[in-house]
Amino acid sequence: MFKIDSIILNQVPKNLRLCFIIEKNWLEIVGPKLSKLSRPIKLSNKTLIISTNHPIISSEISLCSNIIFDRIKKNLGIEIDNLKFKTSNFELKEICKIEKDEEIKIEIEYPECLVNIENEKIKKNLLNIYKTIVKKNYLKVTKGDE
Repeated sequence: MFKIDSIILNQVPKNLRLCFIIEKNWLEIVGPKLSKLSRPIKLSNKTLIISTNHPIISSEISLCSNIIFDRIKKNLGIEIDNLKFKTSNFELKEICKIEKDEEIKIEIEYPECLVNIENEKIKKNLLNIYKTIVKKNYLKVTKGDE
């Protein structure tokens, strides 16, 4: 991680930073199917709040709660004791263009914990930082694949 990214992330409250880390690793935690239908949105007092697009998805994730707790603790070193669910539409996507020799489109899904920030100036800055990090990571992956 770049120094500036570390400095900025250290200014974000710990629970928000940990939720961001969980959200970033959500695919590995719950798998490809459930990661498309759910998203962690808040971490408070060792309780992870998960947004799903349907109550049945909440039930399915709830059945796997012990596995989720273990994966988060083992892979990320974050201790979670409880899961709570919120049914909502959590999709926020943005198509972003990277100007190079050719135009590349990246679909960015912003974490809801960033989208729900009330202070518009802070929200805009954090969303721009998130977008920059996603673009840099995308370019690293695509350059390595060539």
